[in-house]
Amino acid sequence: MTYRSYRFITRLLCLLIFSLPINAVAAEAPAPTDTTNTRLKPTRLVALNWTLAETMVGLGYQPLGVGNLRGYQQWVAEPRMPDQVHDLGLRIQPNLELLATLNPDAILMPAFYEPMLDRLRPVAPFKVYKLYSTETDLWHRLQAVTRDVAQRLHDPSAADQLIHQTDATFKYWRQQLAQAASEPPPVLIVQFMDARHMRVFAKHGLYQLVLDQLGLRNVWDIPTNGWGFSMASIDELAQKSLPAETRLIIVDPMPLGVKERLQHSGLWQLLRPVQQQHVLNIPAVWSFGSLPSVQRFTRLLGAALVNDLAATNPPKTAARPQPDNAISP
Repeated sequence: MTYRSYRFITRLLCLLIFSLPINAVAAEAPAPTDTTNTRLKPTRLVALNWTLAETMVGLGYQPLGVGNLRGYQQWVAEPRMPDQVHDLGLRIQPNLELLATLNPDAILMPAFYEPMLDRLRPVAPFKVYKLYSTETDLWHRLQAVTRDVAQRLHDPSAADQLIHQTDATFKYWRQQLAQAASEPPPVLIVQFMDARHMRVFAKHGLYQLVLDQLGLRNVWDIPTNGWGFSMASIDELAQKSLPAETRLIIVDPMPLGVKERLQHSGLWQLLRPVQQQHVLNIPAVWSFGSLPSVQRFTRLLGAALVNDLAATNPPKTAARPQPDNAISP
């Protein structure tokens, strides 16, 4: 019997003993994917959450398994996850039987998975990452996480490349915004939870990281949590005195029926950016992501603002495509 076979049988037996309460949880069906990167190198590392999964893909490596691939396609979108990646079911309650069957070399997870450690310990060694908090600078923390994951993949140069691409993306869109306007407009970034309530993003979050790097001002000055947002209602937004040039950025996905209800909401129509027709919608970007999501939000926000400014100020030109060497793989 080989060592790998012995280790697999041992883990499976331990799993049956220690994790019976969860074994009945079935994995959600994998969502169909349109794989855009066929050059990813396969690994035997599992990423339970989307942030670490997108980090691996951004580094050029394919996770063995990821939690809730259907949700990943909706909320993260890019980088796309290859069809060969196993769907481990709910992120907060992964299918441990499937995990044991996959026999991974290691499991990567964020700190909030720590209550599950006793159940995961029989399956494989694990590495816990502290991703988002109010304690340290997010930009430096995401770089550190990227470098650590790359070390585990035995490819530290991949981290250098991904960080360089992110820096190049910042630089490119700073230049584009500077050419579009001598002073870019302030922004307010929201994501709807229902027809009346939304997350409003500011300090400590990924979106604010991008705003800081692009030199953009966020008009939301209410304290946020460690994930970089606070909850607010349309009523609370209506009470804010927003500058006339404020761009209201709405990040998808939008809950079903919300867009239609907003069209008939008198309070929504009274918001200054709505009256000024300064509302910009951008596709989904994982607000709790890592460097691939940082790049995606930078590109989408930069292009939306530059094109909006071009429409407002005809002499200015619309955003040009970003050079390939500044776009994440």
